[in-house]
Amino acid sequence: MRVQNRHVIYVQGYDPRGLAQYYRMFRTELRKFEKLYGVSTKISRPENVSESEIASWTIDAQTVEWRTHTTYDFLRFEDFIQRDLNLPIWHIVSYTIWIYLRLIVHGTVFRFMKANWRFLTFITVPHMVFWCEVTILAFAASFVRRGLEAAGASPPFAIPAAIVLFFAALWTVLKYTEKRTYVLYLMCDTIWTWEFAHRERPEWDERLDRFVQHLRVPSAAPLPSHSGSALGRR
Repeated sequence: MRVQNRHVIYVQGYDPRGLAQYYRMFRTELRKFEKLYGVSTKISRPENVSESEIASWTIDAQTVEWRTHTTYDFLRFEDFIQRDLNLPIWHIVSYTIWIYLRLIVHGTVFRFMKANWRFLTFITVPHMVFWCEVTILAFAASFVRRGLEAAGASPPFAIPAAIVLFFAALWTVLKYTEKRTYVLYLMCDTIWTWEFAHRERPEWDERLDRFVQHLRVPSAAPLPSHSGSALGRR
């Protein structure tokens, strides 16, 4: 049986890229699909059903044998994600460390290891990178302190100077290596997953509810699945 009409529902994961970039990626992949399978396609421009929340577009695809019309509904979250990423660095780091320590204390990390080691790796890698940076910068600050003392500075001056240098360097490294390490992004993802799993992000639930209304699906029906909700309640 030929499928003549499709309705695709896409719930954005924890990805700060906005609608414009996602639509360009979608259109590029559609062109590749055209060339690979010899299909003629036509895609509409994205239409914002609601400001910063839902976007929709249509795709018509056809060959000499069949034709299919697809409606694509895209639930957007990049405004929430960008807001998370703009939080102070020290808030992101301290909150994520607190979450990870709690996961260790309650044994959740070990259950992750047994159930899905890939997810454990995903939430652990930013901590590994962070503590490597802390260790390297701590050694550097220690050398600075010794250098100041060797130059005649008293410990009451050299120690605070080294501490200030350490925290300033750590902030700088976290901020300006983010595009290579993604440490802060992955930490924000951990925070969001924790808060979403513990029902601490009502604005996300409210947007999902509005999306359901847009789709005209009964509220009792299960919502579309979303990437990253494994930090369950404890």
